[in-house]
Amino acid sequence: MLTKKEEGIGIGVGAGVGKSKGFKAGMILLFGTLLLLTMLFPNTARAATSVYTISAFTNTSESNMYIYESYNATHYGLLKGPAYTPPADLIRDPSIMKHTDVLYYVIYTTNWSGNTIGIASSPDKVNWTFVRNITLSSPTTIAHTWAPEWLKDSNGSLNIIVSLSPGNYENFKPYVLTASGSNLASTSWSAPTELAGIAPNYIDTFIVKTGSTYHAFTKNETTK
Repeated sequence: MLTKKEEGIGIGVGAGVGKSKGFKAGMILLFGTLLLLTMLFPNTARAATSVYTISAFTNTSESNMYIYESYNATHYGLLKGPAYTPPADLIRDPSIMKHTDVLYYVIYTTNWSGNTIGIASSPDKVNWTFVRNITLSSPTTIAHTWAPEWLKDSNGSLNIIVSLSPGNYENFKPYVLTASGSNLASTSWSAPTELAGIAPNYIDTFIVKTGSTYHAFTKNETTK
């Protein structure tokens, strides 16, 4: 027969074991519910998390675009590859943005030489559809049209920054085109206007606006 002290110990231990088992069962149920919700609604958790996207091509596959994603901007995994192949020509230097119509749009270099750039759209960065090619015209000769980049300005305008060369893959200069409307399947674009202040033969120019100042990140094609 237990003394009152021993009874207290016995009761205490028994209650502790019961609580421990209940806690473990509750945690198992919680994790099981979360797993089930993740499987049933995979985009719910994803929508609340920042997603970083890289669009790329390879030297051995200039006609295919690959999409990579990351949740920490450090480790990237292949989302789909190839994710898009244009109906003709190449897809080099792909640049992606999310437009006001909630679609993703990629703009890209269509060939080593020529005066066109291509556009494709996607609802999810996985399934892409060709939209159109844009033919550039200028008073000066356009022999090479490379590395178009989207630029959404603070005034609401949608622009393309592109590197143009008069020939022989030399003397590239950055130019800007501005859309006259928001429908990228049909809008017209302004004639290319040269950006002043950047030395000749710099390509892949990418512009970011901070406050009232524009910052251009560009590459010296001569020295690489």
